[in-house]
Amino acid sequence: SSITSFKYEKIVIFTVIISFLLSILGVESIIRISVPILVFIYPVMISLIILNLFGKYIKNDYVYKGVVLFTGIIGLIESLASIGITNTYTNSVLEILPFSDYGLTWLFPGLIGYILFSLMFRKVQRIENKV
Repeated sequence: SSITSFKYEKIVIFTVIISFLLSILGVESIIRISVPILVFIYPVMISLIILNLFGKYIKNDYVYKGVVLFTGIIGLIESLASIGITNTYTNSVLEILPFSDYGLTWLFPGLIGYILFSLMFRKVQRIENKV
């Protein structure tokens, strides 16, 4: 493959073996394994899709990094909660965030990440222009 250093045949063999092992587990086990992963990945992916829709208006990479950082943290906390790893502090933080009733707990932190990292980029840009 031109993307990785692995040969195509090895990638196919690996994929077939993983698919075979997953098929043995059954639907319930597959769901139990995939839900925490998806709960972590979905907020990051959705926020990146939204950012890419407005990509021509976003002038720097800091914004992308900030939004991914903030939504990733919330996604990680929710992912850990989905497998039963919780504490009272994270539960209370997640409950007070806007849109948590709708499963969009990551939306407000993503917006905060956007604002903070946009302002940080402007500050860095001003400092660089003075030098």
